[in-house]
Amino acid sequence: MSVDRAIIKRFGYLVNRYSDCPQQDFDFSEGTRDIIREFNIARNRAHELDEDDDSTKQNVFDDLHMLYLPLLQDGLGLLADRLDPSDLIDDHFESSGHIFTLQYEIKADINHIISIIARFYPEPRSIRADDHHLDGFKSYRLLRIREAFLDDGFMANWCDICRTACQLFEEIEAHPVEIRQGTIGSSSQPVEGTIESQFNATYELLRNHVAKGISAIDVVIRCLKGSDLELVKASWSDDLLKIDTHLNLFTAQVHSPSFELANTTPEILLESRPLQREQVIKLVRLMIPILKLSRLFFIKISSFSSSFSQQQQQEEDNPMEKDLRARVPGFFTRMSSKQLDSFAQSIKNLDQELLNVKEYIDAADQAHGTVHPEELMEPSDRIKANLEAHMLLVYVYLLPNIIDDSPPRHLDSRFGLSDWLAHWNILFQAAIHNLKDAIAAYDY
Repeated sequence: MSVDRAIIKRFGYLVNRYSDCPQQDFDFSEGTRDIIREFNIARNRAHELDEDDDSTKQNVFDDLHMLYLPLLQDGLGLLADRLDPSDLIDDHFESSGHIFTLQYEIKADINHIISIIARFYPEPRSIRADDHHLDGFKSYRLLRIREAFLDDGFMANWCDICRTACQLFEEIEAHPVEIRQGTIGSSSQPVEGTIESQFNATYELLRNHVAKGISAIDVVIRCLKGSDLELVKASWSDDLLKIDTHLNLFTAQVHSPSFELANTTPEILLESRPLQREQVIKLVRLMIPILKLSRLFFIKISSFSSSFSQQQQQEEDNPMEKDLRARVPGFFTRMSSKQLDSFAQSIKNLDQELLNVKEYIDAADQAHGTVHPEELMEPSDRIKANLEAHMLLVYVYLLPNIIDDSPPRHLDSRFGLSDWLAHWNILFQAAIHNLKDAIAAYDY
């Protein structure tokens, strides 16, 4: 767990040093509690939770995303407000007292959240292949929650917040005379390079870290509240941008320099040196449909989760209902954590294979000897196997859970989505077949 405990301790020490409030008796010379130690203690208490008591576990999860995480977000926002340089300068001791109290409350919230996470997921372990029946408590979800809060998630942001807050206190400590004389905070537009402008710059950095911390907590909440599919596709948007980059690059390389490509970045223009060898250009032209259809597959599957979310919202309109998520068809699938993880990684695998394709294309275009197109079949076969395996998961685990309340031919109905996948598969197999035919008929 990448937590800089020294920074957190330093923040607690400085707040205590400059605060003038009754709660000063708390021992903050030791800083906030040793987070690693608290995590280990909570881990030892994990056996206290009955593994078969799903209702108790669900109540704890609900408390986490409905109470403790929102409270932590509110605390971070208040902390940023209290650390405003103008308040610290105008009424330093009173402001420090408020910060002292807030820091204590935030620390308590963090420790409680860590203890809950430790009860459910005590330590890193392998993704299970036999937990398809555990709904919201599959190891894949628990690992995502742990990573989003601990590891390099929220706790890394909390360290940044503490580090920047320490910097603010230290800047104030370094200029006591100016603060006493009231020469700081007297101008509405601080001159660049002055002490006050430095305070403001540090405060802006602090607010940025707080905003990132609040966003990191939102990620944890989504891990708790999201459907299986929403969890899987959480990172797909970033990966789809990479796929778009590959597509734009390949398209630019097979066209003349005068061809205007939409959404082309300077980086793509720099890499998109037009291909010279007709043999290579022909192969790339046959790869582009495979790439387009692969991209389209992930875009379409991403739309499935919105269908499940709408069904969940309809259920939640009844405040008397309990266990709403379990009542929404498709919210929890029968996929195991191993399958969920494989599905989540499938688009990253596609990106890696496209890098392999690009490496082959660049080498083949610059080679002086014979081009060996069969080398292109290995990444193409892996792309095919990757998408076919996960299309099967869609047919088995996702399509049966879609409620048929749309017209039969509507694309959002079960029949419409099944029909779309069937047509997509025909086009995808044809694109792969065309590439194989071209390679088989290749004249060396």
